[in-house]
Formats: sequence, C-alpha cells, structure tokens
Amino acid sequence: MTFAYSEDDPPVFTDLSMRFPREGLVALQAPNGSGKSTLVELVSGYLRPGAGRVLVCGHDASSPRARPWRRVVRTRPALYPAMSVYDHLAFSSQLAGSRLHGVLERAGRYRLADWLDTRADELSSGTERKLWLLMCTLGNFDVVMLDEPFIALDDQARAELNREMCQWREEGRLVVVAAHGSPDGFQPTTTLRLPAPRATEKEKKE
Repeated sequence: MTFAYSEDDPPVFTDLSMRFPREGLVALQAPNGSGKSTLVELVSGYLRPGAGRVLVCGHDASSPRARPWRRVVRTRPALYPAMSVYDHLAFSSQLAGSRLHGVLERAGRYRLADWLDTRADELSSGTERKLWLLMCTLGNFDVVMLDEPFIALDDQARAELNREMCQWREEGRLVVVAAHGSPDGFQPTTTLRLPAPRATEKEKKE
C-alpha cells in the first residue's frame, strides 16, 4: 500500500505490507513522524491509499460495509460544545444501538457520573478524553483502533481502559493501540512496528 497526502508531498508509506491478526491486543509502535495516525485514518476509511488496498474484516476500509465492524478512537475529541456529557452519551448510544443504562454504568467506572450535566466546552482535557473514548467504543464491533488513547487520562481511567481492552481481546476482538507509552499492566499479545520515515532529498543533503 502506498499513500501520500498530495502529489507534491513525499509518500508516508511506500509499498507497505502489513497484516493484523484476527483477534488480540496489538501494540503498534513507530518513531515520531512514521505515520501511525495516518495508518489509523487509512483503516478508518477517511483516507484512501494511492495504490493498494486497506481491508477491514474483508471489506475495503472506505466501504460502508466495513463501518459496522470497526471503531476508531482518534487523538482529538470531536464533541459538540453546547451539549452535555449525558446528551453526548445518549446520542452516541442511540447511533450504536446500545442501551443507555449500560453506557451510563461504563461512564461511572470512568468517574464521569459527576459531569453528566456539564457542557462539553466546560470539561477538562482529561474528562473530554474519557467521554470521547466511551462514545467511540459503543455497540458491537470486531476491530477497534485507538490512537494515543492514554493521553491526559488519570491513573484510574488508564487502568479501566486497560481492563476493557483486555476484555475485548478475551471476547475475540482485535484491539490495535498506537501509542508511545502505555500504563502498567498493558500486555499486548502482538507488537507490530512501522518502518522509520525515509529522509527527504533535502534532509539527505543536509
């Protein structure tokens, strides 16, 4: 698979070939600038390769058929500023076909219960992240990709996320974590590494 953001940009990936296991907890490691977040967006279907294919559960990543099987947790939360935490969870649970009662129980384990009536634009960065994680991992899915999921989380939330990821793994799902650091107890079943970014011609001359 080959991908560049434009014809004028150097490719982020050139003839990249990577196969993820059908299930398990995978740590995706790479140096800064090597394209971890780009790969997440390719798997999400938001970006499309210039050559080659990205498949999710046998479907092209950009196909609507891949959407029900996949969840993606991006680095930056995308919340509605004027909506409360409760409204975000109610809206997301309806879209995912999840029972709101169960979603609120999860929110309690992330210590969001005291923030349910708070607007998104009044939340701290860590509380935003907790809400975003919940919203993006509702419903039934086979594959979830998390891009730097531990950023801004407190120790309790990190432990809860780690517990949930282990549970998803035990349920036969594929959990892919792209992160530079991980909490104690994080034990991936597989570690995959992206190649280091290639130096540009300008960098080689320098």
